[in-house]
Amino acid sequence: MRGTTDFPWHQDIQKARKDRRITQQELSEMTGIHQSRISQIETGHGGAKLSEVVAMSEAVGMALVMVPENALESIQAAIIELQRRERRGRSRTVTETILGDRISYEG
Repeated sequence: MRGTTDFPWHQDIQKARKDRRITQQELSEMTGIHQSRISQIETGHGGAKLSEVVAMSEAVGMALVMVPENALESIQAAIIELQRRERRGRSRTVTETILGDRISYEG
């Protein structure tokens, strides 16, 4: 099983919070998680509980998604490709693509 250090999810939560101009204190008030704990989580120190990750993600407009492990590599590659195209102005944004299209997985 992959560890939490394999993917810097905490940086994504922090970026989403900052993009929405939400302070750690405001996020604390939204989630009930102490501000110092949010700081620990965002910097990758101290393992986060799933409930904390879910609460923080939802508060900044993100969602956790579970996918079959054998599909993870393909999904990550697709997201990287979409981000590359987005930077070059050749495609919809990653968010528009992911939320706008339904992906079915047959395992």
